[in-house]
Amino acid sequence: DNSIGPDRQVIDKETTRQVMRAISRLPDNYQTVISLRLIKGLTNPEIAEIIGKSEVATRKLYSRGIQKLQIELKGEEL
Repeated sequence: DNSIGPDRQVIDKETTRQVMRAISRLPDNYQTVISLRLIKGLTNPEIAEIIGKSEVATRKLYSRGIQKLQIELKGEEL
């Protein structure tokens, strides 16, 4: 986006890299639901169908994955 300055663009790109690195350190099941939700923009019902779990189980998996991601990110300097 040209409306933000180059310094902000650099920060945004580095933040994205840090988040992606943190996601890559999570167990595969968390990586999958987080990626499908945050990167692909899918809904919980869509993710549940893809991973073969109930919608409730998918929500719980996503929630736990986000908690673990937050722990991983505490070690990163955002």
